[in-house]
Amino acid sequence: MNKTINFEMNICAKCNGKCCHEGLYVTKKEYEQLEDKYKDIFDCEKFMNGYRAKGKKCSFLSGKGCVMPQEKRFIECKLFPLEIAGLDKLIINKEAKTKCIGLKEFTTKGYYKKGYELLEKYVTEGLLTEEDVNSILNNEFQI
Repeated sequence: MNKTINFEMNICAKCNGKCCHEGLYVTKKEYEQLEDKYKDIFDCEKFMNGYRAKGKKCSFLSGKGCVMPQEKRFIECKLFPLEIAGLDKLIINKEAKTKCIGLKEFTTKGYYKKGYELLEKYVTEGLLTEEDVNSILNNEFQI
């Protein structure tokens, strides 16, 4: 992945991955590209246009943070604390404003810029579609 848009923070393990307890949606193409060793870990179900984690806690969260290397993580993980609101729209996750200790470690303007670069790359390469956005927006965890 291009270093200029590989901007996930290495701070997640310090807060025990609070955002990783909010559910996860994975596009069909992201799932298809997932290595078998990660598919074996991922406790997911088919959901709309892709897959979502069963339960709120991410299957990839360990006591030391995410078991997946940054370059293999899903777009929702790469963008956090931003979230996808459209094929060309990102917003800051409202819960991240109170939970993400990394918000203090970057400028909002710079983070949005990198987020939009990543979003554009995913759309251009066909890794994120309008159907995926609809799936993400409808991924409400229900008990």
